Amino acid sequence: MSEFEQMFNDILDAPADSALAKEAKAQTTFSTLLTGMYTIQATGVEVEAGSEKSPWPDRPLFRVKSKATGANGKGFLSFDMSPVVYRTKTGRLDGPATLWGNVITAFNLESATNREVAEAVRQYPMDAYVEEVYNDGNGKWIKASNEQESKALAAKGYEARNFVRNLKAVQG
Repeated sequence: MSEFEQMFNDILDAPADSALAKEAKAQTTFSTLLTGMYTIQATGVEVEAGSEKSPWPDRPLFRVKSKATGANGKGFLSFDMSPVVYRTKTGRLDGPATLWGNVITAFNLESATNREVAEAVRQYPMDAYVEEVYNDGNGKWIKASNEQESKALAAKGYEARNFVRNLKAVQG
């Protein structure tokens, strides 16, 4: 057996490095943007049906992936929009329908087709109000209004997510 083969066997038989795993997880953990306004530019728009795990199984959704830049930082956002209207328990438009309506209003597309609305999302930057929220593990979502709150919720081990709540035309 060569020296290299012996070294490789020694590595294979050694215990896995848990410190390495923790460091790798910290480096690759999904980071969120702080709550605030961001200018976004779509990098991709895909049409898909909501998955079985989604709040909207089989609903036609436009999955938007975008770059975001704002006073609180920059990063990437992914969110769903839909021309298919679903309502909350209180009768209000749900998130995906609200965002679709926001785009129609932002670009004066009241007479447009849904294809034209989707194309506007692809072509034009928009201002987005983004919330950073944390799941406490019991199904309760808690909004972090600032960096201090964000750090406190993260320290508790809560899962962080971003939700796009509103879209509008970029304000010059």
